Amino acid sequence: MINIQLGLLKIPIMPINFINNRYAISGLKTFSKCCGKAVKHKKVCGECDKKLLGIDILKGTDEETILTDEQQQELKECLENGLIEVVGIRNKKEDDLFNLIPFIQKSQLILPNISKGYRKTDIKTYFSFINAMKELNRICLVKFVNRGLEHLGVLVIYKDDLIFIEIPFKKYYNDDIKRLKEAVNNVIALDNITDLNKFQEQAKEFINTFKSKDKHLNKIEEEKSKILNVFIEQIKSGNLEKPKKKKQLKEIEVNPFKN
Repeated sequence: MINIQLGLLKIPIMPINFINNRYAISGLKTFSKCCGKAVKHKKVCGECDKKLLGIDILKGTDEETILTDEQQQELKECLENGLIEVVGIRNKKEDDLFNLIPFIQKSQLILPNISKGYRKTDIKTYFSFINAMKELNRICLVKFVNRGLEHLGVLVIYKDDLIFIEIPFKKYYNDDIKRLKEAVNNVIALDNITDLNKFQEQAKEFINTFKSKDKHLNKIEEEKSKILNVFIEQIKSGNLEKPKKKKQLKEIEVNPFKN
């Protein structure tokens, strides 16, 4: 799960790529299934020169520690959680988006998380926050940490949508975007989630009083590296522990912007 974090407040979200781009798991190299050797340029086995398909390639830290397909999947789940941490909020100027165009590496539509176990309060918090941003004409300066990699960018309202811009525009995948936005609207309608802007006034007060952070935020990145190192050590020792599933608790609605 990925969250927007403002101080102690977290809002579960669902980032959708406008362009087909992927984050790589840092610290891992590619090896061939056939010989267990490093993959060379153009996906060729470093030992026998066999041309490799995606299913013929494994990942690991070295030739002594190559992960199986199952272990790669478990590692992916361990590192799946991400965080968009707001480090500053400022007034939005008319030419902000235009000035960002030459530097944009990636753009994502940010929707509320509607996966299994979602909470109504989180959806209300999401809409309260983005509508408060829109009414106050603000943008958020953020650090996005995902799979152990750091990305700097901004959160901005664009045509009534919340967009994450990592600092080239490509065309929108209109059909996919429309389908996902309809999915959010269907969940709201089917689960009878009313009063989406219930916390908007509190969100506006929160935004107006938010203090920008001056120091670097490395805690999340350090935690990702720690998880990766522990995972590798468990594989080497043969004591791999599977993540414990959290119990689903009954939702109690509270004001998320209240200190």
